[in-house]
Amino acid sequence: MVAAQPPAFARLNTFDNTFVYDVGFLIAEFVVERWGRERLVQLVAANGNTAAVLGMSLAEFESQWFAAVRSNYGI
Repeated sequence: MVAAQPPAFARLNTFDNTFVYDVGFLIAEFVVERWGRERLVQLVAANGNTAAVLGMSLAEFESQWFAAVRSNYGI
């Protein structure tokens, strides 16, 4: 992440990848700050379907999420 290479969400969603534990809180923080806690619950229940819950593609979500991480944490 500090090399400006965010992890692909598809990679985070595999069973053998534990990196999601390192960045999952950043994803949750972004969702709660932008849309509120209820949307985070809905997103988890929808297995991360950003189109259905947030009305945006996964690629757009990833882009906005990483922009927020860079802004909030100076990465």
